[in-house]
Amino acid sequence: MKCLIVFFIVCVQLSAATAETALPRFLLVAPEAMSDDAVVRVRDWMQSNLHYEVDVLRLPAWEGTTAEEQMASLKALPEENILVTVVMAERLEEGRHAVILPERMLGFIQVPLLFESPEERDFRRLERQAMRIAGFSLGVPPQPMPFCALAPYRSLEELDRMGRGFSPPTMAQYRARLVERGIPLSPEAERLLPNVRVNSPVLPETRLNPEETD
Repeated sequence: MKCLIVFFIVCVQLSAATAETALPRFLLVAPEAMSDDAVVRVRDWMQSNLHYEVDVLRLPAWEGTTAEEQMASLKALPEENILVTVVMAERLEEGRHAVILPERMLGFIQVPLLFESPEERDFRRLERQAMRIAGFSLGVPPQPMPFCALAPYRSLEELDRMGRGFSPPTMAQYRARLVERGIPLSPEAERLLPNVRVNSPVLPETRLNPEETD
């Protein structure tokens, strides 16, 4: 009996320690009516490239047309232990492919502008935007390499030619931003993200949201 009590106490202590050290995660928000295929593709891509778990939250359609208005409608989103929130929106009055609110660690993808049909090209457009929101929100600057998801672009054609993930220097900068913010590295991030110092590139006239359309 005494052994069982000791075993129970140890299990409770281990459970409490695990809860205290739970790793942060990303959050992906999408309307309930949005294509499951699109949401799953974005979630899986984020998870495999950002090296943290991605929680998915499906919600009834929310109000607002601009990013700020929709942010107000979504004010009850989970925040505890969330790195960055990516919202797959059905509209954005700003006319951009995405709008990023780095001070709130959140960004919106205007899915209808990018996802015209369930083709590989369109799935990849959404994956790129999710990576851009995550990177820019954490303070990683735009990158000069066209094969990096954080490169500036001026058209859908340029977006389609870009890489979907982070280049090796960008991966190192991503790791550095996590460490600077005191965010514990996941085992995958510790193992796969380069632990080297990289000088931030200087890109003239680069906007945080270079995907703004005329």
